[in-house]
Amino acid sequence: TDEEKSADKKLIAWKEEICNNEFLNRAIHNFFDNKSVMESSKLYKALNSMPKGAIHHLHTTAANPVDAYVKLTYDDRVYYSAKERLFKVYPLHEDVPDGYLKCTKIREYSKSKEEFDAKMRNEILLGKHQCEGDSHDIWKHFQHKFTKVGELGKFYPFFKELTKTALESCIAQNVFIVEYRHISGMIFDENRQQLPFIEEMRIIRSIVDELKQITPHFDFKLILTGLKIVGKKHID
Repeated sequence: TDEEKSADKKLIAWKEEICNNEFLNRAIHNFFDNKSVMESSKLYKALNSMPKGAIHHLHTTAANPVDAYVKLTYDDRVYYSAKERLFKVYPLHEDVPDGYLKCTKIREYSKSKEEFDAKMRNEILLGKHQCEGDSHDIWKHFQHKFTKVGELGKFYPFFKELTKTALESCIAQNVFIVEYRHISGMIFDENRQQLPFIEEMRIIRSIVDELKQITPHFDFKLILTGLKIVGKKHID
């Protein structure tokens, strides 16, 4: 249609502005150097507002926005070790290892809560200096990021909050079909005891049902994956 042709011309023109001008094609240069410019471009804003297809491979550990993790550090059940550079959750504040302090207490010692939040955000995100070298060098930093925040997503109320926030982020970007890869058997309760599998599935089901009340056309699929290092025992 004429409307579609007009829209296509606009998208091409906006692409040329940011990706194919006579000075610099930002789309093929350093992500960190060009991220803010790309995200403020007319092309990005247009694409961000358009309906998308589907996300067919998204892990529950990788889907969560960094600010959702930072928000959890305001809960006094979240601890952090500067030496280990790991977050831990102790719901009953019992058997806390040496070196782990409440994030709420550490924040009090900082110059400001904003400073502490920025520090935690930088700890969680992969930085520019960690993306230099070959893929093996980058992976060493990348893998540690998952280890750092891993336990935050295993305490069941945090798991529910993180999962809901991640799926809401998908919907906000007009992604209405999401397929999650999920390793079961990792969620724990207030006593740090493993949550029964069926209860874990109920939590996920309740999140999806809640989101579908607001966005009826949202669709979600869960794929349960096993750990190779555990083998068939984990699947069983």
